[in-house]
Amino acid sequence: MATIKGQEFQHATIDLQVAGDMGSVTIRTFGRLEYKIGAEKKPVYRADGKTVGYTIDNEKLSGSISMLQSEWKALKERVATAYPTLGIGQIEFDWTVTYGNNIATLMTDKLRGVMFNEEPRSSQSNQDALMVDIPLFISEVEPHGGAFIKYAS
Repeated sequence: MATIKGQEFQHATIDLQVAGDMGSVTIRTFGRLEYKIGAEKKPVYRADGKTVGYTIDNEKLSGSISMLQSEWKALKERVATAYPTLGIGQIEFDWTVTYGNNIATLMTDKLRGVMFNEEPRSSQSNQDALMVDIPLFISEVEPHGGAFIKYAS
């Protein structure tokens, strides 16, 4: 495990890159970012029901982000200005996610073709800042350290 004096990895930044007029946006006040790369393994059975091997299904990607509702509103306004004929749910983003435990050893994952799947609203009867949890559609993930599954070309 790569630690520095016991310090574990922690999140640094998310940069959203959008082709065209919008340029780059950095989200700094998010509560949580989650994305998963999966490929289900399916058993192959012989006639007596015993497993003799496996196949690997297609790659499946999923994710979500939690951010302040005020930041979501600001992001929507910026997208609306840059793309007045499209809604935020129609725009593909490329995200650069940076994390690490030392500025000299930061690591980066690249998420390509990220789209917002929903526009949520949530409120509670307390004095906490309003957060939104947004499910993501992700076309491709390039994780630091290499691919999870390498499929034949």
